[in-house]
Amino acid sequence: MLRPALARTVHELSAAADDASASAAFSHLGVLDVPSSTPPRSEVRKHDRHRRLVALATKPREHSGLALGLVWLLSIASPAGAWEVIDLSSAIPGVTDAAAFDISPGGTVVGAVRVAGGEEMVARWSAVGAETLDSPYGAEYAQAISEDGVIVGTFSGTGTGWFFLDGTFDCIPLPDPCGSFNNIWRASSGTDINIHNVFTGAISPAAGQPADDPIEAYLGSIAPDGSVVIHRLGDYLGFDTTGYGLNDHGAVVGVSRVGDVYVPLVFRGGEVLELPALGGDYNWAEAINNDGMAVGIASEPLLGPWPYDAQAVLWDTSVAPFTVTPLGKLAGHRLSRALGVNSSGLVVGFSVDASFSDQRAVAWIDGSIVDLNESLPPTSDWVLEVATAVNDAGEIVGYGRRVSEVGRRAFLMRIPLLFGSDFEEGHPGTWSSVSGGL
Repeated sequence: MLRPALARTVHELSAAADDASASAAFSHLGVLDVPSSTPPRSEVRKHDRHRRLVALATKPREHSGLALGLVWLLSIASPAGAWEVIDLSSAIPGVTDAAAFDISPGGTVVGAVRVAGGEEMVARWSAVGAETLDSPYGAEYAQAISEDGVIVGTFSGTGTGWFFLDGTFDCIPLPDPCGSFNNIWRASSGTDINIHNVFTGAISPAAGQPADDPIEAYLGSIAPDGSVVIHRLGDYLGFDTTGYGLNDHGAVVGVSRVGDVYVPLVFRGGEVLELPALGGDYNWAEAINNDGMAVGIASEPLLGPWPYDAQAVLWDTSVAPFTVTPLGKLAGHRLSRALGVNSSGLVVGFSVDASFSDQRAVAWIDGSIVDLNESLPPTSDWVLEVATAVNDAGEIVGYGRRVSEVGRRAFLMRIPLLFGSDFEEGHPGTWSSVSGGL
């Protein structure tokens, strides 16, 4: 399952910056001003641990009556077999900022929106409508959605992972019961979910263990009675460890921060295995498909201050020894990052220059990088900044900006020419069926 969650990505990027200029640069990668809301690191380790987990996935009551009649705004209406971009933000009145973080196999999109007044909520878009899902616990970011429509994410105000099922938010235990005073220095996150409704993320030490023990990656599932069953995957060398990507076979990829080094990992068969890198200290595995192809970012040997020379990479974990393949960046850019990969090996992410002033949503097709903005006609007012996820139908989601609109805009992009003539076949509820004539 694909789950590139930019909120947590930019949180960790922001945490990697050591000076004010770098922090300012990260704001160009932010979603709904996430980096600017990241609290400074505390001298108290417990406090710091809680806050870091709050940032890992950046969110119980559905906003009833908010299912809205969907009004799709096509920025380009192209001939059959060409491509289209759908402005998801336009489907929810009053949205000032929006980002799409994941798309299900059937085409339902989840993400986050900010509405007038500053409230931030989960957003869900589909071929039949759009809605916001609000909670009294604070701002929420939906990280991933399963084929059955189960959503996972994290409450940003409490550092508690959640799942959304049958119209209700429920929390991922920490391990004490949700809301327990014992959880004041504990936290959890929900970062990805697969076709079997098994999810992953990070969780505080088990009950009875010191709260200062390392954060662990985990696999979670929902029991028939609605309770959450947690299977801990453990930490790496005694350091905080988080699962970020999960495939349908239960293999998890993620990262552990070992001192100042970020180590990419894969969890499978009861083992925690390190993935190869490119010689630098900043390495992160974001997503993995069912063939064991994982994607993320790896830095080259550090030549100076952040931003490092780093680029998107593809790991082959299907056979040992694992291999890493650099995917490259756009000409003149300093950094690229892969955030999602589908079963066909199509990889999506972004590329950005050293000043973080020119950020482009990209795809890697057969090892070659493609600026998705190059698919837009000269008359388009879109700048597609980040592609966060892609499903097996070749539908890409992410966020960008439009000259004609204020704030960030969530988008859905379909490029049939890139994915072959069978792009539309067998895909129920196509988006074009509800956007015709607009």
